Amino acid sequence: MAVNEGTITKKDADFFIEMTSNFDPISGENKYFNRNNYYKILDKRESEDFQRFIRIYNAIKHILKERQRQILDELYGVYKPRMTLKKVGEIHGVRSSRIRRIRVDAERDLKRYVRRLPKKQN
Repeated sequence: MAVNEGTITKKDADFFIEMTSNFDPISGENKYFNRNNYYKILDKRESEDFQRFIRIYNAIKHILKERQRQILDELYGVYKPRMTLKKVGEIHGVRSSRIRRIRVDAERDLKRYVRRLPKKQN
């Protein structure tokens, strides 16, 4: 089944934004140096949360540049087990800090985009 933006609900958009943030809902603070919330699901490829996260990502990743897509695909483990920032950096010939910056910028763009999508209410 093809995935498209029309299949993203308001709850999906909220879920994606929550997963790609490093916001701590308990303290109500952004934890800039903490891992993003999705790290707890990336190694659980069979979980509903992982499948949902990847479904939403696949529906909206067309807005990214090719390099950003490749890097997020590798970091998220879309087609194979996820890779570390360091490993992705080695593949692309840059430092892990550059990969981190690309990831942050791409996720910012995705969150902005998903916030603007017309959403079904489910």
